[in-house]
Amino acid sequence: MVNQTREPKAGEVWLCDLGNNYKVNSSIQRGTRPCIVLNVLESNDPDNIDDEHLIYLILPLTKIIKKPHLPVHYVIEDWQEQGLNKRSMILGEQPFSLKRDYLIKHLTSLDNNTLDCARRTLLNAVDITYEKRYGIQTEEIS
Repeated sequence: MVNQTREPKAGEVWLCDLGNNYKVNSSIQRGTRPCIVLNVLESNDPDNIDDEHLIYLILPLTKIIKKPHLPVHYVIEDWQEQGLNKRSMILGEQPFSLKRDYLIKHLTSLDNNTLDCARRTLLNAVDITYEKRYGIQTEEIS
């Protein structure tokens, strides 16, 4: 795997290796694709403090725009200004946690508004799942 020395930061788009978890009729993203880095998390192992033990929370992007009206999706309409080579949609329902080795190449950095929209898609995915599974509105949780 190609590995740049640059350290990923929140709001950056990286080419990532999501593996080849192939299942028929699966919508799970796989392969090598652009992804937004949402957050950089430290390992919960106190003995491992070097960069190899950082975890990157990412959301995949897709050029196939399906169901853009869903609250877990966000279409980046100003894709050219954001430095992307195609109109892309953020898939907030498919977060991944990756080690640094799986982030292959830095592609671009997004503006703060687009990063906020990406985070919102993930929050929407969590709330929707919780509400459907347990029948409780998120504002009822205390």
